[in-house]
Amino acid sequence: MNFKLHNEDLRILQVEGRRPRFGRAPGWTMVDWKPTRSGGNIVFLRQFSVPPSCSVERTDIKLEAPPNLYEPVGRGLLAFYRNVWISPGVRVWDRRRKRWASMPRLFGRDSDGFAYLCLHPVPVRPGKNVLDLLRVLDLHLLNPGHKAEFWEAS
Repeated sequence: MNFKLHNEDLRILQVEGRRPRFGRAPGWTMVDWKPTRSGGNIVFLRQFSVPPSCSVERTDIKLEAPPNLYEPVGRGLLAFYRNVWISPGVRVWDRRRKRWASMPRLFGRDSDGFAYLCLHPVPVRPGKNVLDLLRVLDLHLLNPGHKAEFWEAS
């Protein structure tokens, strides 16, 4: 793990959390993290302000920083955050179908009480940081069903 860049991400999250998100301040109330057995970290964003398309204003988010975070993986790319979890029970308004879609769609709670969100970040070019992952999460919550198979979005 590139600890310098990961520590910078943690600093960014602590600073950025004070800013408003979707008209609500703070953007999230706390950043926690804990090491994993494999050498990575799990990062928790507590009371994360989600887009207005969600059934709740805030939820907890969990991000996996893998043991090789920001290390080269070939073709000029770096390993990036691997998995995203969300507190179960959040629903998102699907404008295309004119109905609520459950998030997450496929899995129940894990040992921390979170449910896996089917976002699959890929390796990134240098210069990206954790805020790029949060932008993808926002787009996912603003556009439920985008890139989903029919059976997943129903």
